[in-house]
Amino acid sequence: MTIGDPSVVKEWTFAGDVARAIVTLVHQDTVQEAVIGSGEGHSVEEWLECCFGLVGKAWRDHVDLIPGFSPEYTRLVSQPARLRSLGWSPMVDFQTLAAMMMCRE
Repeated sequence: MTIGDPSVVKEWTFAGDVARAIVTLVHQDTVQEAVIGSGEGHSVEEWLECCFGLVGKAWRDHVDLIPGFSPEYTRLVSQPARLRSLGWSPMVDFQTLAAMMMCRE
């Protein structure tokens, strides 16, 4: 596997939590726009460490970095304040999501 910059911070949100957020929005009496996401950022490196750690491997032994890669952004994380004000919050955290994706749940 080859990737760009592992220091880029992204949002990792379980699809089931996204679906619950959509249901929360649909059940409002008035139409509201809201950003759907956990609002919690983790670097790609953190994700790799978590996932590879679950299977007892070091990610650097299995992932190559693209030399000289320059990302379009260094952080891509939502601000879900409106959605949270409606009572929604994610139920699946970062480590649990990694375990689910690695079939280690």
